[in-house]
Amino acid sequence: MRHFILMSHGYLAKGMASSVEMILGARKDISYICAYVEGNTCVKQEVLRQMESFREGTETVILTDIFGGSVNNELLSLMDKRDVYLVSGMNLALVVELLIRAEDTADTGSIIAECIQSARENMKFCNQALSEVSGETSLDDF
Repeated sequence: MRHFILMSHGYLAKGMASSVEMILGARKDISYICAYVEGNTCVKQEVLRQMESFREGTETVILTDIFGGSVNNELLSLMDKRDVYLVSGMNLALVVELLIRAEDTADTGSIIAECIQSARENMKFCNQALSEVSGETSLDDF
């Protein structure tokens, strides 16, 4: 079993969870933490508190907004714990794909790597992609 914790500076994580619910429906395997708002300054303690409520053997995938940001940096020490995976650069495509594969029995690290690759491929500079495909065709041509 896996549990996914979305974490961000401010309310991005809450918005991400809301978007995920709109796409996939309500889920019990996802939670979020909005750091540095409403008095929430001890993000690591909040993660540990949540993890204590998980069933034994639950793998925890923590997704943060920015690599090298304070939220991500504060959680680096949790990677020493068994069954904790820390991923930065959270975006909706990544979160949705990870959740779709939540019950996948493959190695969690492999699933995360595959989902990150897929999310990277999902990121497009649409102006450039359109001009490459259409030879400078404008949007008016559609």
